[in-house]
Amino acid sequence: MISFSSDGRQSQTTRLKRIFSPLAMPLTPRFPPQLTSLTMTKLWRIDVPLLKTIASVFPSVKILHLSCSEQLDVSCCWACFEESSTAVVHSPIPNYFNDITKLTDNFADSLEPLTQLTDLHLGIFLSDEEMVEKHIEHYDTPLTFDLYAPNSVHQLETETTTGLISYSVDQHDKKEETHFGACTEDLPFPHGPELCRTCKLIGSASKVRTRELEASLALARKIKTLRTVGWSSFFTSQVFEPDDNKVGDWGRRTTAYILRANGRVRVRRRPW
Repeated sequence: MISFSSDGRQSQTTRLKRIFSPLAMPLTPRFPPQLTSLTMTKLWRIDVPLLKTIASVFPSVKILHLSCSEQLDVSCCWACFEESSTAVVHSPIPNYFNDITKLTDNFADSLEPLTQLTDLHLGIFLSDEEMVEKHIEHYDTPLTFDLYAPNSVHQLETETTTGLISYSVDQHDKKEETHFGACTEDLPFPHGPELCRTCKLIGSASKVRTRELEASLALARKIKTLRTVGWSSFFTSQVFEPDDNKVGDWGRRTTAYILRANGRVRVRRRPW
């Protein structure tokens, strides 16, 4: 496994070219073409050029973990979080891709050469980019959530079926976190939307979770070797992760597990 960290949005493409270009030279290979597991963290964006480069250089990859959401700086002050949110492409919808269909179509096409890919993690948020922007606005009015009825977020679809492709939201998916973080006037305002009751209520956490399942299903339908698809999510349930999986933005990681049976493809957040 190779772990790579990019240190700047403008330099990412340049650095990738420097690292990967020698691979095209048969006399001086730096990485074996039969590499099966690749991890790249602290990226500033996950886009089509990056995926195409990886797919062409590492055709034997089975496990691919890419992550950029950890570039949101929650280690310091509010100003640092706001500044970091403008420097990283943490949520590519809708400014880079209009919707989930556009994103999954482009990503699946880019990864087509990876005919052995089984486990894919893309550390980006599928919630709209404006969610972080609106969360930043909540800093001035942290008690806005009092204006909204608590039951406004309990709108979960139980199952959607389209032809032979389906996804479901099971009982585990419906569980809501009971702790919303320090969203009061007396305590520091939380950095991320996942700790903000305002975002929890008006950001429609259930819709974000459904979108994550829809995107996972779309990739599973196009990349038929996939067994799991992972994303970064502001509304993931906190679960135990083995130490060797704590890479990238592991605290916000959500995984969809894929089942292929009887001509159908299904996804959910628990192993089948």
